[in-house]
Amino acid sequence: MVKKWRAFGWDSFEIDGHNKKEFKKYINRKNILKQKNPTAIVLNTTKGKGIKLIEGHGPWHHKIPNLEEVEMLKKEIDKYVW
Repeated sequence: MVKKWRAFGWDSFEIDGHNKKEFKKYINRKNILKQKNPTAIVLNTTKGKGIKLIEGHGPWHHKIPNLEEVEMLKKEIDKYVW
C-alpha cells in the first residue's frame, strides 16, 4: 500500500498499528502537519490483538458472540485494556 500511495504523490509510511509509542514518535519526527503533500499512514494490525478467543481468527470479523463468549471476551478485554 505504501508504494501505491507514493505513486499518487502522497508521503506514506508503514508502522506497527499496535505500538502507540512508535506511532507518536513517527508522527512527531515527520512533523506531518507541516508537510506539503498529503500523508497516508499504513498501520499493520491484527484483528482481535491480545484476545485469545478472537486474535487472528477470520470469522470474528463478522461473528456475533453468544452469551458465554461475551463473558469470556469481557474478562480478556478487561485484562488487556485496563
